[in-house]
Amino acid sequence: MEANSIRVGIAMSQFLSRLGISRKLGLLTALGILAVLTVIALQLTAEHRMLMAEKEAATRGLVQSAVSLVGHYHARAQSGELGEDEARAAAMAAVKALRFGSNDYFWINDMHPRMLMHPFKPEMDGSDLTGFADPNGVHLFVEAVARVKAGGAGFIHYAWPKPGAEHPVPKISYVQEFAPWGWVIGSGIYIDDVQAALWASARAALAKLAVVLALLLAASWIISRSITRPIARAVEASTALARGRLDGEIKVHGRDETARLLQSLQGIQQVLQQVSGAQREMHAAHEAGEIDHRIEDDRFEGAFGEMARQVNALVASHIETKMRLVALAQEYAHGDLSHDMERLPGRKAVLTQAMDATKANLTAISAEIQRLSEAAAAGDFSQRGDADRFQFAYREMIGSLNRLMASADRGLSDVGSLLSAVAAGDLTREADANLPGQFGRLAEDANGTVRKLAEVVGQIRSGSDAINAAASEIASGNSDLSRRTEQQ
Repeated sequence: MEANSIRVGIAMSQFLSRLGISRKLGLLTALGILAVLTVIALQLTAEHRMLMAEKEAATRGLVQSAVSLVGHYHARAQSGELGEDEARAAAMAAVKALRFGSNDYFWINDMHPRMLMHPFKPEMDGSDLTGFADPNGVHLFVEAVARVKAGGAGFIHYAWPKPGAEHPVPKISYVQEFAPWGWVIGSGIYIDDVQAALWASARAALAKLAVVLALLLAASWIISRSITRPIARAVEASTALARGRLDGEIKVHGRDETARLLQSLQGIQQVLQQVSGAQREMHAAHEAGEIDHRIEDDRFEGAFGEMARQVNALVASHIETKMRLVALAQEYAHGDLSHDMERLPGRKAVLTQAMDATKANLTAISAEIQRLSEAAAAGDFSQRGDADRFQFAYREMIGSLNRLMASADRGLSDVGSLLSAVAAGDLTREADANLPGQFGRLAEDANGTVRKLAEVVGQIRSGSDAINAAASEIASGNSDLSRRTEQQ
């Protein structure tokens, strides 16, 4: 039971937490209205019970009076003053003549049930009442017999038309047995006036409820507005502060709790404006190059002062890291690659990785340049740098060195091949004069030298041929002279 109560309490708390203040006040108003309606219903129920009790008491008293009257005639018959039949007839006539209220009457039936006397419907006298029922299906005379058999008397609720009317109306009757003669004497009272009285009371109560409801709703609306409007302003101000909007105006009226809440929010806004202003001042100073500028954290209290100190510490940490990067970059720019960047934690590690990559690339490009320079100094122009290891300017630098080595290698190879051919006596070869710069001029000079050498060799060859011809002519002349001499 206690666990169920706890669960119900938790569920109710969760339900109320999802309602706004205006709805909670509306719910409170509705509960108040429900309480008033409950009170009215209880009052109407009590009034109905009271009226019905009065009706029942009055009916019981009237029937008991009629039974006493019949008993009087029975006593006269017992005393011999009247005969039995005469006493019964006299008693029945006396009961038939009895009236109360507005033509209310008594009737008598037996235990069968059979109607013995009905003052306003004599056609029913002597009729069998077993199947008689009202429009609602209540067999009232059978019920009357059942009541007297069960306890000698009892009440019956049914519908019966008023004298002179056709339509039945609610009625309550009291029946009591007169055992000596086997009679059931009954009388009823129409209770439509009870219902009318209840409706009149209900209308009066509802009219009062309408007045109370109007006053309650007006009071609820005024109170709700007096609470929800300041809270709405507080929520709006809190939302603006949460979104970083510090320029809104927070108006404070009154001295209640909501006014004090707005005052607190106003104070928070002012402190946040001061913190934001201090941060803007720091930003402007740093943009102007004053990177040693700090927020005056002693201006603020509590968490705001701690926030300012943390901002100062954060800025100092970043500036320290930045200055270390600048110092290391200057060392790398001067060619000093002996130092490494400190191992920074977290996302700062990207700075360490960047400087490590810078050093690695500078070291690699330096080693590659040194290797190519040493090869060139040794006369080996066939070496090439691995340009694919690098990107951007470094790749272009190695590419330029490779083109330099290729040009030197090609120029020297062409001139060397030309000189080798000349050394072998081949003066028809020429070097490629389309080489760039000095290599082209060197090739052109070598080609000019070879051409001059070929021209000299040609001239020597022509002179040698003339000498050979002259020698042949001299030899021929000598031979002819010798022959002539021998002939002589």
